[in-house]
Amino acid sequence: MGVSPSRYSDTARLDELFDHTGLTQLSRRRALLRSNYAKLTMPIMARKSLGISAGLLSLAFLLGGCAISDVELWPPTPGTPTEEIYVSLDTWHAMIAIPQKNVQDLQHFSDMPSLKTLAAEQPAFEEWGYAERAWYLENRQGLSGVLRALFWPTDGVVEIAEYNQVWADRTPQHPSDLFIFRISQEGYQRLRRHLRSTIISSDPIETVRNSRFFRAARSYHLFHQCHHYAALALQEAGLPISTFWAFNRSSLALQLHRAKSLENEKIEDEPHEGSCQRKPNLTPPKCEAANLIPDKSMGHNK
Repeated sequence: MGVSPSRYSDTARLDELFDHTGLTQLSRRRALLRSNYAKLTMPIMARKSLGISAGLLSLAFLLGGCAISDVELWPPTPGTPTEEIYVSLDTWHAMIAIPQKNVQDLQHFSDMPSLKTLAAEQPAFEEWGYAERAWYLENRQGLSGVLRALFWPTDGVVEIAEYNQVWADRTPQHPSDLFIFRISQEGYQRLRRHLRSTIISSDPIETVRNSRFFRAARSYHLFHQCHHYAALALQEAGLPISTFWAFNRSSLALQLHRAKSLENEKIEDEPHEGSCQRKPNLTPPKCEAANLIPDKSMGHNK
């Protein structure tokens, strides 16, 4: 059976070494075995090392992408004042809407006179979104526009719209989803301050119907587009949303569904007003934390 060139080459080099060192035939065989073993095991060890490194890197990404809520902001403490926010998703865009219950909401933008309502009557919602300026306002689209928007940082614009319907109800790009969250007053104030900080100037660069577009503080690119913009704002409000996993509609929608489930679980776990009476004895888990037992007049079993 023939010997491979690499094997023969190794043997010849060892023979030359042995001739100069005077090693015995047994030593020669042992050295040759060690040499061949090292050649066989090194690729395996390299693959194992690569696999471990990839695993650790994946774990780091997963841990970095995990999001937890700010417990001091969300979910709101029962019995404290709250505000509603609406998050709309369609095929391509994400928008955050804030109900405008009264004109006092505009006090957050006292330095922005251009934000006075465009309509004769105050619309129901003030809505915030983010887009690439060249694509959205200058109509520089097509394949070159896609490549530019994703892979080259370009000017972004913040849209502030005022309508009686949220984006999920008026978008032409279906399917659409709507998520409604209750946030604390502190979370609401932080959200408003963050949204204001995303605008460089108080003067709009363009107005289209009931939407005004302002120059954004951050550039638009693959790692900062409308879904990241919404995720960052929701983080400020205290919601468990990760910007790492907000790279498209589906990944952001999954996080919003999870947050809504957590909010619903919190509501279900809270004792309802009038369903429990304050007593020294406790048993049921829903009333246990508040030192309560069920009120039999409400039809609850013991």
